[in-house]
Amino acid sequence: MEKKAYILYNYMQGELENLYRLFVDIADRRQLASIYPGELKDAIGEFLVHCPVYLFYASQLPFQEAEVAAIEEILNNTSKNGKASYAAISLLKKYLLEKRFNFLSNDIEFRS
Repeated sequence: MEKKAYILYNYMQGELENLYRLFVDIADRRQLASIYPGELKDAIGEFLVHCPVYLFYASQLPFQEAEVAAIEEILNNTSKNGKASYAAISLLKKYLLEKRFNFLSNDIEFRS
């Protein structure tokens, strides 16, 4: 994982920033206000570092049960690592699993 972290934080900062901005654009402002901006970016980065694969190819949204289980495992491993705050990981979990990407199909407007 050290190599993945090194590559992400040294060569892929632009991609990490894009994911962070996308998340900020879709997340509820009140929920974002409960954590420091750096914590959210750290949680996204640690999630990526703990991913066993480069991409998830979901066949449909919301995610299927196996995909949800894989994402939960990644989030749990990220949480155990201790490099990202519990609050930021919880926020990621809420949007990745509980809201199940409904924002992609415009079913729900998340902005406040």
